[in-house]
Amino acid sequence: MRVTQWDALQWPVEIPATIREGRGCAIDITIVNLSLGGCRVWAGYSLRTGRSGKLVIAKFSPITLDIVESEAWFATFRFDQPIHYSVLDHLRMLYPAGEQPIAQRKGYGGL
Repeated sequence: MRVTQWDALQWPVEIPATIREGRGCAIDITIVNLSLGGCRVWAGYSLRTGRSGKLVIAKFSPITLDIVESEAWFATFRFDQPIHYSVLDHLRMLYPAGEQPIAQRKGYGGL
């Protein structure tokens, strides 16, 4: 995976969100790591890499993205345009990560 200047600031979070691939149905996910240029999500299953989609977080405009990696129950998204730092800061303060990894709480073991 390509590393960019936007990946320098990464924050563990726990944000409920939805992804929509093209004209497909909406899939509920949880963002577990957020940076200016992308995010890592728990989807509960593998997603198809190389596809584009839109990430929807309540009360925010949809974010256009590409699915760049998917393994087990997690996937990595790269945003078409980096989000603004103030948005990242606002989201990480609203949705801090829990103490126990999300995969363990949902019964899928740890990473």
